[in-house]
Amino acid sequence: MSKNLTVVWSELSEELFVDPQGGVALVTDLDAVLSSVDNILGTYPGERVMRPTFASPMENFVFEDIDDFLMDGMARDIKEAIETWDDRPIVNMVDIQPDPDSHFVKVQLNLTIAGFNQGVLYTKKIFAGGV
Repeated sequence: MSKNLTVVWSELSEELFVDPQGGVALVTDLDAVLSSVDNILGTYPGERVMRPTFASPMENFVFEDIDDFLMDGMARDIKEAIETWDDRPIVNMVDIQPDPDSHFVKVQLNLTIAGFNQGVLYTKKIFAGGV
């Protein structure tokens, strides 16, 4: 006897490809939540015409010199943006590590996601020209 798993969340895949049934491919559950976090962090204010306030404030930090004060502000703003635009993840920890050679910062998030029994680690590199 096979057990059918219920999909809790789904959204369009970033790659926008056709699934085996001929429809647009979706990501589900945990992948859907992480895709949403990725979209929030990768969207600048005003980029979405019908939702101009949907965004993260990461563009404010481009070309700034990275110091402890700025990294604390980035961490606070990242947490606020994610928890404002998606009610599924709770941001437990934001760790920002500058990478001066590549002009990026590495953002690591420890997330608790509704319906999952364990924490999730999410990592993204974000351009920060003044590192």
